[in-house]
Amino acid sequence: MHRRRLSQGAITATALTLLFGVMPSQAFAQEEMEAETRVITMTTFHVPFNDMEKVTEYVETYIMPPTQADPNVLSFRFATHTWGNAKMNAWMITEYESLTAMETSNDWQNEWFETNYPEGSPQRAEADAASEMFLVFFDGHQDNILGVTMTHAK
Repeated sequence: MHRRRLSQGAITATALTLLFGVMPSQAFAQEEMEAETRVITMTTFHVPFNDMEKVTEYVETYIMPPTQADPNVLSFRFATHTWGNAKMNAWMITEYESLTAMETSNDWQNEWFETNYPEGSPQRAEADAASEMFLVFFDGHQDNILGVTMTHAK
């Protein structure tokens, strides 16, 4: 990525890279052919309790709008809790129809960002500054890509 901004698409691109490094795509493709499946990405990170408001504001401003508009995303959740340690856990959970839809979403959201935050604009400078703040908390995150057979879903 040529800029330091994180969209849900950028996050899933990282997860997709990890998937192909550890899971043969043929096995997953065969499972997709046998039964209807969905792909779910789950990104987990920790935020100090006093900073969750800043992170939530970033998610609401820079991640939710393109994710909600993205026709490739079936569902998205930003979840948090405060139990278990001195930091709050945060999850971004996104559902796609397929791995192809997940890849397409990455491109779609990058184009959305470029359209809505053009290079050199004051809005872009503000978005870039906000991304720098968010990256402090996002550093050390974990990405997981899950395959869900829809007979195992409600």
